[in-house]
Amino acid sequence: THATHANLNNLIGIPLTILQTPADAQALVLEAGASVPGEIARSREIIDPTIAVITNVGASHLEGFGSEEGALREKLELVRDVPFAVVGPDPAALATGAKALAGRVVTAGLADTDVVPESIELGADGHPVVRIDGLSFRISGPGKHLAANAMLAWAVVRELGLEPLSAAAALEDVRFPGGRGDVRRQAGLTIMDDCYNANPESFRAVIATAERLRQGHRLVWVVGTMRELGASAIEYHDAIAAELVRSKPDLLAAVGAFVPALEAYREQLGDSLISAADVAGLGAALAPRLEAGDLVVLKASRGVALEGILPYLLDHDRSPDG
Repeated sequence: THATHANLNNLIGIPLTILQTPADAQALVLEAGASVPGEIARSREIIDPTIAVITNVGASHLEGFGSEEGALREKLELVRDVPFAVVGPDPAALATGAKALAGRVVTAGLADTDVVPESIELGADGHPVVRIDGLSFRISGPGKHLAANAMLAWAVVRELGLEPLSAAAALEDVRFPGGRGDVRRQAGLTIMDDCYNANPESFRAVIATAERLRQGHRLVWVVGTMRELGASAIEYHDAIAAELVRSKPDLLAAVGAFVPALEAYREQLGDSLISAADVAGLGAALAPRLEAGDLVVLKASRGVALEGILPYLLDHDRSPDG
């Protein structure tokens, strides 16, 4: 199997990936991304997919699409005239639209879909253990949302008649790139690095995951701007700010658009709210406030470069032997 590497998912990256496909590859898995209308339709023409998968449609790239409805129309172009499509359950209009465009459509998710797990259990580390078709496997990353993505993959496994045991082993062996929710333990801290991308839906998923990982430890949020939300940016930042506050963090460190969004909670949060004009300033202010055992969660859009705060956080070893 040959697949998209890194973020080569645009009208340049897709042809490059196709051209790099080994002659003996039995399957080609391509990611199609878009930030303005028309890109997905052109990508579909280039790919000519046998199977198309759409995970969900939410508030992302709204500067280009204008609204979530615009994003839905764009993503649905991926399944137009495709023989078989798999889609997630959100929003409901996704499945409805796909069924009008594709040959056959299967929905996959955690409940009320065609493909659904028999059970899901979250371990103490937040990793889902999924049981489906009589098999159990542990997903190699934290968060229930990853189980939902696994169901999309499982729908493809069923359609292609692949060996279930091999598919389960492959899902257990998935390795996530840096900044995509990887969890590390360094300098006495548990750090969840999810600062490669951010939108309201992914923020909510991370908030739920952090609650599971917290396990009685102090929770520290480090958050930065969700980009490309267009005219709704203030509204979305205000909504996520409220959810962050409801998670009852011990420290909440913010940069960018979250600074004004959290200002309304300054009296409530007191000195647990830390803000700065840039990532470096935030790192300098936050680092001395951290304690051994803290769960530190980083979340922002890629353009914020929030990973730049890590050297400040890791500069001091807070472990018992440090």
